[in-house]
Amino acid sequence: MDALRTVVGIALIAVALRDIFDTLFYPTGGAKLNRIVSRASWLALRRLARSRPSLLGFAGPGALAAVVLTWGILIIGGFSLIWWANMPEAFRPPGEHGFLDALYFSLVTITSIGSGVVVVHAEALRLLAPIETLIGLGVLTASISWILSIYPVLARRRSLAHEVALVREAEETSGRRLLDDPSFAAVVVESLTEQLIAARRDLIYFPITYYFRGDDPRESLPSLLPYLIRIADEGSIQEESTALRLRSAMLRGALSDFAETLGHFLGLEGADARRAMEAYAHDHMRQPATGAPERRPA
Repeated sequence: MDALRTVVGIALIAVALRDIFDTLFYPTGGAKLNRIVSRASWLALRRLARSRPSLLGFAGPGALAAVVLTWGILIIGGFSLIWWANMPEAFRPPGEHGFLDALYFSLVTITSIGSGVVVVHAEALRLLAPIETLIGLGVLTASISWILSIYPVLARRRSLAHEVALVREAEETSGRRLLDDPSFAAVVVESLTEQLIAARRDLIYFPITYYFRGDDPRESLPSLLPYLIRIADEGSIQEESTALRLRSAMLRGALSDFAETLGHFLGLEGADARRAMEAYAHDHMRQPATGAPERRPA
């Protein structure tokens, strides 16, 4: 039984450390625990938000907290099992020590508080206590670094959404389409394409950012991406400007790539861009913005 506790404890610690490593250094090929916990948090809060969609705004921060908490529970629980497997022989004062004592010792060790009640006596285990403390400090540092790196990603994505919203609002207020001025439209489409490529790259390297839902509809990329599809489709058949036609085709390609990335979150691998974007908006409880303004008489 003691050997089994030790093996299970080591396995829990290894799972947590592997997921932390993948999250920070290899997010495209691992971090499965991160993805499972994030998705489960999203689905749970999305169910609660059916009657009040604004609650979904807590899903992203909640997923972050859930992932970090899961890492902590696995590491603390793993070390607790190891300590428990060596009680009471390896500890002082002598006596019957149970799992709660092992859990207490693991908590005070990983937080570097130290314990004067229960101490390691066996020489073979003395080095394990400072190792747990170092792991605890490392997880804390890694979690803070990860969280701080996420918010610039969200700022870039919201900046893209805001620019798309401004273009759409300009069309609505002026009664003119962006594509009525091919030279200006080519510049705008080029900028949007570059930002969309960056947003896809951010989503690949920071998949947890998928679960952040802003309160401002003008900064909601899920609702505004279908509008970009309309711009790309119309611009790619524009006959007046070769530059606009080519850049619109590039935007269509960027949208297809983004849709392919979204498919991994939505279970829609191989779906076309329009279907993936509409599913993205639905998953975030947003209405797709696809309308175009009526032309005003010249």
